[in-house]
Amino acid sequence: MHRGVIVLWALAALAVLGGFGGAVHPAGDSLAVFRVYTVAGLALISATLLILRRPVIAFAGLALVIGAGMTLVLPRDAETPAGRSYAVYQKNLKWSLRDPEALIADITAQASDFVTLQEVTRRNRAVMAGLAARWPHQHFCDFERIGGTAVLSHWPVVEGSAFCETRLGLSAMQVATPDGPVWLASLHLHWPWPHRQPGIVADLLPVLARLEGPVVLAGDFNMVPWSHTVAMIEQAARARVVGRPGATFDLRTPLIRIPIDHVLMPEDAVAISATLRPKLGSDHRGVLAKFGFKPAP
Repeated sequence: MHRGVIVLWALAALAVLGGFGGAVHPAGDSLAVFRVYTVAGLALISATLLILRRPVIAFAGLALVIGAGMTLVLPRDAETPAGRSYAVYQKNLKWSLRDPEALIADITAQASDFVTLQEVTRRNRAVMAGLAARWPHQHFCDFERIGGTAVLSHWPVVEGSAFCETRLGLSAMQVATPDGPVWLASLHLHWPWPHRQPGIVADLLPVLARLEGPVVLAGDFNMVPWSHTVAMIEQAARARVVGRPGATFDLRTPLIRIPIDHVLMPEDAVAISATLRPKLGSDHRGVLAKFGFKPAP
């Protein structure tokens, strides 16, 4: 029995450690998707080994649990933003969404500055039309995969700034806010390795790096916020994830929930909050993120 538990411990420990190897091989990020569950499994097995009087292995496992668990928690920003705050409502609509009325009502009730959408199709384009009164500045791009991406803004578009990267799942435009021009972008990434995400991200990074000025990037990343992939996107866009609102997608079963929808704010901004919104006919929960800019020195 002891040997079997030790084998399980070794497998769980390898799964946790492998999830930190995304910089070496994209398979590491695929393991990182399940970090919540591999860490929980390692904790349970390590506790069992304590009961079985294998303290060295047990405490080694618990130390790994604590270290890996710390990456799942995002520290709060200590500063208070100066001036006005901004809000982004992020939503993967689901390509087959049939009745958009409840979703339109929820987005409207939140009265955010920006809305980012994915899986926009002919079947659900009524969502964009229903939001046009408050968010009249809209930009839609086709996506080679399933549905397009769109950005909607309460603030006016900088003329000539809107563009599409159809293969990369990116739509973007620069908007004129009271704090100056800000890039607003919606992203829908492919599934991770062994699927096409690594190659798409490699081509996406220089596109984001070329954007001049603050960037607000939101979307369905199909990747967790503690991954190497998201860290690379943050670095290229000079942005960072707003908070950790929770799991946005159920992976085949409600028992496995993963946070793959994110809102990134400019790196010099201050996170205020990030909360989940209901599915409302989609297979993704929405994210409502709020941030503001730091006080001037």
